[in-house]
Amino acid sequence: MNALGRLLFIAIVLLLIIFAAAWLLNRHDHRTPEEKLGAAVDSGAATVASATSGLADNSAVSNAGSALSKAGAETSSAVSKAGSAASSAISEASSDVKAAADRQKQQDRQHARSASASTY
Repeated sequence: MNALGRLLFIAIVLLLIIFAAAWLLNRHDHRTPEEKLGAAVDSGAATVASATSGLADNSAVSNAGSALSKAGAETSSAVSKAGSAASSAISEASSDVKAAADRQKQQDRQHARSASASTY
């Protein structure tokens, strides 16, 4: 087949597809208006039932809620542990500062005694 024959074949196939699609989309619906209305109502009822079943299945919401409460409890525990660790560190630092101050006072007294003893 030459190029012109191939092009004509493709054009005919495309035209057949277009005509078939137009016929399918425009064919006459032989249902009565009451039947069409009944089908619409049934379809709406099925859609509502599907939507409400999705709302009733709240396992995702329940899982998210339990995960949030677990995270809150773990955060509270971590904050409590951090608070006790900070309190312990401050207490140790305070006792270290007090001990250093006491040693400094003792050294100052010894310095003062040795200075006053050397002047006599």
